[in-house]
Amino acid sequence: MPEIGDAVEKHRRNAVDTRRLYAMERKFLQRNTPRLGIFELRWLALKVWTYEKLPAEQFPKIIAGEGIFYLGVWTSYCDTALRPMKIVLAAHHRKIPVLLHELTHAMGHWNHDCAFVERYFQLLSRYGGYTHEELVINAAWFGIKV
Repeated sequence: MPEIGDAVEKHRRNAVDTRRLYAMERKFLQRNTPRLGIFELRWLALKVWTYEKLPAEQFPKIIAGEGIFYLGVWTSYCDTALRPMKIVLAAHHRKIPVLLHELTHAMGHWNHDCAFVERYFQLLSRYGGYTHEELVINAAWFGIKV
């Protein structure tokens, strides 16, 4: 049976991984990325979902919304408890990397762990215009395990 200390350590590790990933996204992925309209982002999301051969009935609803207030800013999120799932993109987050991040959650990766990062980087290199090498180099710079 796992110890309570193990659960606390796992939670702490997930929080650290999340902060590091968010820092990389802010400083590298989103810095010079243009905002897109919600219709362009919905089209891209459908393209990704279809090309990745994911079940059509699980395709998330993509919404232009306010987001949730998190750490002092409005931020985008993926609500995986709903059916269909819902991705809400805040105005300043209507960018390809953010959409791909939220789609990674919709694909079943809830935590920002190594499996999440691996899948997210696959999507970024296939649909976001980044090379796998530049993603891995930047991840190392921010202390993210790939």
